[in-house]
Formats: sequence, C-alpha cells, structure tokens
Amino acid sequence: MPVVVCAADSHLTAADELTLADLVGEVIIAPQHPPLELEVAGGEMPRFAPPESVADAIAIAASGVGVVIVPMSLARLHHRKDAAHRPLADGPTSSIALAWPAAPATASDAASGAFVETFIGIVRGRTANSSR
Repeated sequence: MPVVVCAADSHLTAADELTLADLVGEVIIAPQHPPLELEVAGGEMPRFAPPESVADAIAIAASGVGVVIVPMSLARLHHRKDAAHRPLADGPTSSIALAWPAAPATASDAASGAFVETFIGIVRGRTANSSR
C-alpha cells in the first residue's frame, strides 16, 4: 500500500487517508531511485537535486519541505518522530516476493528454518508479541 510521508505537523495529517487530488500544490520529493513510479498532476517539482535514498527523502519531508510517496513498508522502516504517513487511496501499488528452499539440504539449513519462519511472520505483519 502506498503512503504519503510528510511532516508530523502537516495539514495532510488531518485526514485518515489521502488521494492524489489532495497533493495538488505539494512539493513531491522523489529519491534518485524511487520505489514507486508516479506523477502527481498539479504537484510541484522540488528546487533541489533528488535525495540519494528513501531515508534522505523522508528526512527532507519531515522538515516540512514536501512529501514523499513510498510503500508503507519503507515508511515504517524509516520511521521518524517528526514525520507522519497516511495511506494514498489511488496511488500505485507494488509487489513484494519472498523465496526460500522448500526443504533443508543440510543441518545448518534446518537450523535456519526458525529464522525463515520468523522472517515470514514479520513480512506478514506479526510482531514479537503476536501469535501465529
């Protein structure tokens, strides 16, 4: 799910969910290698070079200069107290795929099975305190 990351005190945080129309007039910050391909009609281009990373783009958005549109997983990964994010209802989607061996080939592969199960749980949204 795409989200809009903005400063925690931005007027955009008044809504529970945003649309592309809500972003008209906003400065749209895109890192050098954006995780989502998107053009916002009526969005403003920044007057600075694209940030090198998603983390840098989110830091700039947290300062109140503009907004960044990223998958929710990246917004959570780069969470900051001075930034907030809201779902973008009509934004682009992205897919995440995981792959792992169906059966362990060695004893060390078998031992790593617990790590694989933990990783799958995290990807599905479980936390250390949630049950399967």
